Amino acid sequence: MLQVWRDKYSDVDVLEQVVKGGATDAHFRAASGASLLVVGHRLTERPVGPRTGPVTHAVIHHVGRPVAGVPDG
Repeated sequence: MLQVWRDKYSDVDVLEQVVKGGATDAHFRAASGASLLVVGHRLTERPVGPRTGPVTHAVIHHVGRPVAGVPDG
């Protein structure tokens, strides 16, 4: 999925990691050395409109770094 973007923006370093543990903690650790943290989130229809899930919400409010929430699909 990332190859298209790597080709288009070859001067941008992208780090992919698979880690054990909870998603929120893993995102917090990843953000510690990041200039930008990109997190995916599912678009769901809810009665009051689309919202972020608990992991994306926690990351946006607590990592102290810029965060980009990118919808999947």
